[in-house]
Amino acid sequence: MPSSIGFGPASVAALGLTYLLHSLVWTALAALLARRSASVRNLGWKLALFAPIVSTLLATALAPALRSVALPHLPMVGDGHPATARASSVPLIALLAIAIGALRFWYAARVLRRRLRSRAPVHDARLLRRLQRLRMRMGLPPIALSQSAQLASPLVVRAKELCVPASLSSLSDEEIDAVFAHELAHLERGDWFWFPSASLVQSIFWMQPLHAWVGARFRRSAELACDDRAVEVTGDALALARALTQVADRAIGMRVGIRVPAMASSTHLLVERVKRLTEPSPRRVGSMAPVLLALGLVTLGLSLQAHTKAEATVDNAGLQAQMRDLDDRGQALESELGALSHSDDPTSTTAMRRITLESELRHVRAEQAWIEQRLFHAPRS
Repeated sequence: MPSSIGFGPASVAALGLTYLLHSLVWTALAALLARRSASVRNLGWKLALFAPIVSTLLATALAPALRSVALPHLPMVGDGHPATARASSVPLIALLAIAIGALRFWYAARVLRRRLRSRAPVHDARLLRRLQRLRMRMGLPPIALSQSAQLASPLVVRAKELCVPASLSSLSDEEIDAVFAHELAHLERGDWFWFPSASLVQSIFWMQPLHAWVGARFRRSAELACDDRAVEVTGDALALARALTQVADRAIGMRVGIRVPAMASSTHLLVERVKRLTEPSPRRVGSMAPVLLALGLVTLGLSLQAHTKAEATVDNAGLQAQMRDLDDRGQALESELGALSHSDDPTSTTAMRRITLESELRHVRAEQAWIEQRLFHAPRS
């Protein structure tokens, strides 16, 4: 008696073609969300990775019943034909390919597990206090904090554990807050589960040509969404950019095995993230032009009302001292930028450092312009 779902070469080929077609449809739907927020884009790429498996299985399971209703006299493919050695080779090749992918995933997981074996609980009161404060602000359950000398970048280990490199304590308080907020955002989004699951799908179905492209965009959108969440929690985009620059040099060459939520692991993405954090988006500014104009008019009105009172309390000496400090800081930034422009180092760390310095220099010049305006309008003594 013929089975409803066969395992001959025709069935395997049909299953593979169905899976490819479903992946194309889901990928096209995800691509339509390219102009949405990073969180929405990540949801689209997540569906493009996992939904084709479910929809293909459903279509395969329902196909015989639908075919028997629509075309009852059409014989099933392969009915009455015994399997030959040549015919059975196609399913065996497919199973061998899946086994190779599963073996690769197992080996990568073993490498990661070996690297994390030496991790130990963090006892630094400063790190624990800052993590606790951010965790409570984001409404997350207690999180275990560990550290390992084998890691160069913070990463999420499991649902309630964050592992950081031993060098994290060398960062400033603001940079540590940015790092923790980014990693807690991964926990908040459940990326501790989705990242390894995506790696498993890519490993098992490595012969599917779309998976590498979709998987890269899934991880990229997840990192950008966590950057947005970190800035929302801390309110300091520059601190996150500086933290990325600090860990980039050590993290670029890190191989953690399977893909897990790590703060810095891709050269190209790191440069993009630093630029995104330090430079305003023209599209976003353009779309918010009416709101910015209204806020500007309101601010101008309030400034004019408070101008008379402010003139009487301007401390010329303090402003001039602040201007001198800004001049010194600007010269130091220009000097470092000049040294970088003559550097032959083509690494991404140099590029990100240059972007950060240029952003800080713009902030210094803007503050100088504001102080000059205050000094110009201040009453002369």
